[in-house]
Amino acid sequence: HHQRDGVPFPTGGVRRYSGASPGSPGSTSTSFGEGSSVVYLKQSGLLLYKCISSCLVALVVDNDGKIAGSFEFLPHVVTSEKLGSGADGYAISAPYTNWTELGTVSKDGQSFFRVACVGKSTRTNQPKL
Repeated sequence: HHQRDGVPFPTGGVRRYSGASPGSPGSTSTSFGEGSSVVYLKQSGLLLYKCISSCLVALVVDNDGKIAGSFEFLPHVVTSEKLGSGADGYAISAPYTNWTELGTVSKDGQSFFRVACVGKSTRTNQPKL
């Protein structure tokens, strides 16, 4: 009898690590390596799962408590270009902590959940919002 380690979750479109190809549609996994954190965002119904050196994955939890889907929420490192601090500016890396839900905002008829968290500056190692 075969024993599984962990609960399988969908990984279609999710990169296991920076530079990897996204998972193919319908693919699943039970881990992206050594887990470093799990955070549940009640307002948006997302379970955030972070493994060391992997992206932060958002698992969509349905009303029955089942995982209905997933997507890459944040890369392991958010580049300075994405942050708007320029090519020689700082980047922000995991671990991401102090998650706070900031409510929803409507734009073009769609609702979006807003969150804030703290990461680490790659240049100074200091916390960055």
